[in-house]
Amino acid sequence: ITFVFIASVRGVIQTNKGRWAWHRLQLKLPVLGELIRKQALVRIAVVMSTLLRSGVVFIRAIQIAQQSTSNAILRDSLHQCEEAIFAGEDIAQSMEKVGAFPPLVVQIFAVGQQSGRLEEMLDRLANDYDKQVQTAANRLTAILEPVLIIVLAAFVFAIAAATVFPILEA
Repeated sequence: ITFVFIASVRGVIQTNKGRWAWHRLQLKLPVLGELIRKQALVRIAVVMSTLLRSGVVFIRAIQIAQQSTSNAILRDSLHQCEEAIFAGEDIAQSMEKVGAFPPLVVQIFAVGQQSGRLEEMLDRLANDYDKQVQTAANRLTAILEPVLIIVLAAFVFAIAAATVFPILEA
């Protein structure tokens, strides 16, 4: 039954709607969702910063950044931003309209565009978010260790009780 369940979930995730639902669920998870979002934004910011610094046009940098993220929600949001910017809309307005990006990211794109230092701003964003992701991951690991010890202790106790109780009843 477990094998059938896992196989069916994998089959659903491989469809477009299933992938969308899975990625949306990932982003909405209480602690992990923010971690996943920030990690994806770090990757996007680093890619775009590097490309812009190398002289790549912004639209092409967004297209390449779309390919750098595995999250379908963020990839589609970047695609919508690309289309809006190509139609003449402001970068920050298009990102805000999509709604998948935190306000800080939208503000950084707005300030970077206005000041002409978008590459530098994206580098700072990537460094800041990377530090936040590392700190959050370390905290999560520190919290999970005692929880796993308690779960394993309960599991060992259940096995011991299942072994000892029948002997004591006899």
